[in-house]
Amino acid sequence: MIKNISKKYLFILLLIGVLLPYSNTLRNGFTWDDFPLIEKDERIRGTGNIPHIFSSDFWPSGGGTDEKLGYYRPAVTVSYLIDYSLWGLRPRGYHFSNILYHLIATLLLFLILDRVCKNGQAAFYASLLFAIHPIHTEAVAPIWGRTDLLCGLFYFASISMYLLSQKNIIHYAISPLFFMLALLSKEMAISLPLAVIGCDYMMGKNFGPNGNLRWRRYLGFAVAVAIYLGARYHAMGTLLVSRNSEFLSWPQKICLMMASAAFYLKSFYLPLKLNAYPVFDVNNGLSLFLKTTAVIVAFATVVTMLSRKKKNLTGLAFAGLALIPVLWPGSVGGVTAAERFLYIPSAGLCLFTIQSMEQLPFIRERGKLAICIGAILLALIAVRTYVRNFDWENDYKITVKTIDASPKAVFPRLNLAGHYERLLKYQDAIGQYHKVINCSPNDITAYFRLAYLYNVMGAKDSSLVYYNKVIELNPSFAFAYNNMANIYFVERNNSMALYFFKKAQQFDTAGTIIDPYSLGQVYLFENHPDSAIKYLSRFADKNNNIAHCYLLLGFAYKMYGDSQQAIRMWNKYIDLSQDIEMVEKIKNKIKEIQ
Repeated sequence: MIKNISKKYLFILLLIGVLLPYSNTLRNGFTWDDFPLIEKDERIRGTGNIPHIFSSDFWPSGGGTDEKLGYYRPAVTVSYLIDYSLWGLRPRGYHFSNILYHLIATLLLFLILDRVCKNGQAAFYASLLFAIHPIHTEAVAPIWGRTDLLCGLFYFASISMYLLSQKNIIHYAISPLFFMLALLSKEMAISLPLAVIGCDYMMGKNFGPNGNLRWRRYLGFAVAVAIYLGARYHAMGTLLVSRNSEFLSWPQKICLMMASAAFYLKSFYLPLKLNAYPVFDVNNGLSLFLKTTAVIVAFATVVTMLSRKKKNLTGLAFAGLALIPVLWPGSVGGVTAAERFLYIPSAGLCLFTIQSMEQLPFIRERGKLAICIGAILLALIAVRTYVRNFDWENDYKITVKTIDASPKAVFPRLNLAGHYERLLKYQDAIGQYHKVINCSPNDITAYFRLAYLYNVMGAKDSSLVYYNKVIELNPSFAFAYNNMANIYFVERNNSMALYFFKKAQQFDTAGTIIDPYSLGQVYLFENHPDSAIKYLSRFADKNNNIAHCYLLLGFAYKMYGDSQQAIRMWNKYIDLSQDIEMVEKIKNKIKEIQ
């Protein structure tokens, strides 16, 4: 049936396959990581920031530290910059871009499969399944899922150009460039050279008479990796940061890898209850091992039964290669597994599924009936995707859905607590933060927010207890020291306030956390007029209409022995102040000095 249809019309069908299930995402707002990566990231506000984007972490560090999180993805940030120049902060435009990227990735995948498999029908149905599969909602529906979208787009573009390079040397030169863009979108693209070698093997190309691989043809990819690693090291100061498994034993790591693999298989073949933030209990290793082993063995059994031809394992091999970077326990990031990680590997699973189904006797013997049943299944899959997109409608909705699916997940509970904070429901927020600590006893964010909320509610002693816990977990957390200093300052315990301000200064390498106005007052009250003048003057330079600052500067200069400057500051205070009684007192002081 598909064999007689022009590629132009197949492209149109794939276009419809992308647009129909994802059209409702255009109504979605910002969620989760969109807020720090788009709303609050000043780097996307202008093209002049592009050099800074390529020389900094994907997530700008905070808390007065220089900590880098291990993500180097400037291509994604530049895409946000382009969207911002077109749409401002209107989410609809960003969602439109995500749909467009998914469409391009789907069309490129079709071209690759059609050329490698030499089976247009399998290539089309596999690409259509890729277009509509609900496992991709986490990559397409939230804007921040774009890391996987762009990585997939450039990944497929690189392979497509490489396959065309047999006829045109220009395509060979372009392929490594797309590979580099894929790496600059997400680290997992590092598996691409293996995928290219696999394509050559399937097509019987680039192998000598004795089956020896001709390595020279892949030198362009090696150069691309070298340039990427150099840029990454320049920006990050390191090539890789391992965060999610550094405290696990090797048996736990292996168990975690198996659990992740089982999660991906289950999510792909049974996408009924999707989970944006799965949690695996490696401390209960035996139970987790048995469950995951059962899933993997069942899948392996089905593979053995369905794969009568070795070429039918092509898709499965590709999926395995593409998954290596995210299954490996030393991979970058704090997330163990996620649906969006399957964006590129799922292309292989789609191909394997379609090729396996083509081998079924029922499909061969009852062509028209099989086509009808297949069409119904594809329609149901598309509907599942459409429905799942509604879960990503707003931040609160996807957070609650994720907590329902994964009660022990930390991030969604932190997000829900933040939602309650914005609504001024502090007790509800505190309850969520305590649940976070129950799941993750050393979660520094939960302790920090608890300290902040107790301070807002007037429970200073409780606030200090939690700030001390924060410092115990991270002795260089400048914000915690600064906030403790402010509590002591309000309580008029100036010696303690000064101690914690100095600790904050020690770790505030950017010099942006401490309020010079508060610090200047503490120095004044502790009889350090020179330091008081330094910080109060710094504040006055940026806030020249704050009368009280000039009042304090006058006292600081008086204490320092500079009467003329004291009078000058007090005269500024008199000009700005509305406090008639205090103005009269200061006028009398000026007369006394004169």
